[in-house]
Amino acid sequence: MNQVVETPQFALQLPLWVIMHPTKRKQGYISMAGLPGQSVMPLFTEEQLAERYRDGAPQLRSFLVGRAGDASEITKVIDAMASQGFTHAAIDPTTKRGIRFALDELRGVASQSADPPAALTP
Repeated sequence: MNQVVETPQFALQLPLWVIMHPTKRKQGYISMAGLPGQSVMPLFTEEQLAERYRDGAPQLRSFLVGRAGDASEITKVIDAMASQGFTHAAIDPTTKRGIRFALDELRGVASQSADPPAALTP
């Protein structure tokens, strides 16, 4: 059997969805458990996934689901994440972990065009 790719890849397409505090827009992103030394923020590829994640945690029910629709908007989200001390993002964390990426890697992909989808290697 031939190996197609050496490492698994994930195609990132915009928009991405975030869960944020209803009044603290720049400092109100939610975090989730990570490995020691990591601060992880969940990001979602579908609005319904973000809503389901939010609705599954009673303490988040008043939080908003926001949309980052282009590379400029996702770069602003990444900058805000970095200023809050986040080190990683978890894409679609419907399991305990989700697919995790370092912020620097996500920033590099966001600076590229979203068409065709950029590939990330977890």
